[in-house]
Amino acid sequence: MFWIEPTDDTPAGKRTLVTMRRMVVLLMGLFLATGLMGGCHKQPAPKTVVTLYTSLPDSVSSVIISLFTRQTGIEVNVVRQPGSTAAVYWEQGVFEMIARAQSGQLAKYSSPSASGVLAKFKDSQGFWTGTGVRARVIAYRADERWTRPPRGVLDLTNPEFKGRLVMARPAMDFSGGYVAALYQLWGDQKTKDYFVALHRNDIRLVTNDAAVADEVGRGAFVAGLTSSDDCAVILSEGGKLESLLPDQKEMGTLVVPTTVALAAGADQQPPARQLADYLLSEQVEHKLIQMHFAGWSARQESADLKAMEVDYSELARRMPQAIAESTAILEGR
Repeated sequence: MFWIEPTDDTPAGKRTLVTMRRMVVLLMGLFLATGLMGGCHKQPAPKTVVTLYTSLPDSVSSVIISLFTRQTGIEVNVVRQPGSTAAVYWEQGVFEMIARAQSGQLAKYSSPSASGVLAKFKDSQGFWTGTGVRARVIAYRADERWTRPPRGVLDLTNPEFKGRLVMARPAMDFSGGYVAALYQLWGDQKTKDYFVALHRNDIRLVTNDAAVADEVGRGAFVAGLTSSDDCAVILSEGGKLESLLPDQKEMGTLVVPTTVALAAGADQQPPARQLADYLLSEQVEHKLIQMHFAGWSARQESADLKAMEVDYSELARRMPQAIAESTAILEGR
């Protein structure tokens, strides 16, 4: 509380008293305003959160998402159930993203980060874009006494591999895409004959590509068809295996990009676009390669990788029948 000593009754004194009272009122107003402003600063700013669905391993995706949040301040809510609703989708393959586009889940979006991505790794209608690339490989035991390691997938039908081969059961992912690619490139009869020969060679079917790499790496089998990233994981864990790109002098091998897309309606959400742009950046692609999840860039042709010349949308269309037919043959049904 402020106390003002009374002044004399002269006109000058009265003017001094009025001036002092006005100063007190002004100071009290300033104190109140400062207090209110201080109180406003104590209120935390609302957080910007964007929901991301991803099928990439947590060991890979969490590192990249943390870097994004650190750089932008935008928090990312990660969901992993395939049917989950999200603003941004980040798939480790391409066929899952094609299915999303066909079901109307995606928005068309041309990311400025994707300007250098090769046309074959972009959806022709603009629904998804690819980045870091993985390849179908043959994994084989590094300590096996090989006369000559297998060079192509047809070598796996040789008698020396009988009972010593493993592959993932064909499904709606990389393994199913490869089966569909064989049907597309070889035709029905040659492809069926190939799977009959693998069945006669007592090939073992396991759950997924990671299991293939693990079985070969620990010596349960000498060779198998799997993916480049799963071989890298087993090698990092001390598994004794090597991997090679098959059929490099003939048809090449199947490669698939990691893909990014915006959910329908999310193209109008700046944080969602910002996350998609980041995931498609050269910085993130380099990180995927550095972490051995991707093996090659989607921005340039690689001199050490001959890829199959296939249409991903056509493979996706063929996959259900190719999977059903090849699985029946491989299981002897």
